[in-house]
Amino acid sequence: MPRRKQRPVIPRFRNEEEELRFWDTHDWEDYDDGPATDIILALKPTPKTRVTLWLDTPVVEALKRMARHHNMGYQTLARGLLRDSVRDVLESTSKASAPAHARQRKRAKARGS
Repeated sequence: MPRRKQRPVIPRFRNEEEELRFWDTHDWEDYDDGPATDIILALKPTPKTRVTLWLDTPVVEALKRMARHHNMGYQTLARGLLRDSVRDVLESTSKASAPAHARQRKRAKARGS
C-alpha cells in the first residue's frame, strides 16, 4: 500500500506581517489535508446582526485565498474565525476567573451572607 506523503507543518508566526510574507511564497495546497476541521460552521441558522469592519487589505486578501481553497465565501470564513476566536477568549477568561469567583462565594458563605 503506498504511503501518504507527509504534509509540512505550518510554522508559528510572530506577527501578521510574517505570516503574510510566508503565504506569499508558499502554496496552501502543500499544507492542507482537506476541509478545515478547526473551523466549525453552525448547521442551524443563528440570528445575525450586520456590522461594518475596516480590515487591512492583506488580511482580506488572505481570507479570500483561504476561502477559495475551502470553497466558501470569505465573509463566511471570517465570521466563523471571529466566532471561534471570541468563544476561545471567553472560555479562557472564564477559566482564569473561576477561582476568584469561588473565593468570593467562600468568603460570603463564611460571613453568613
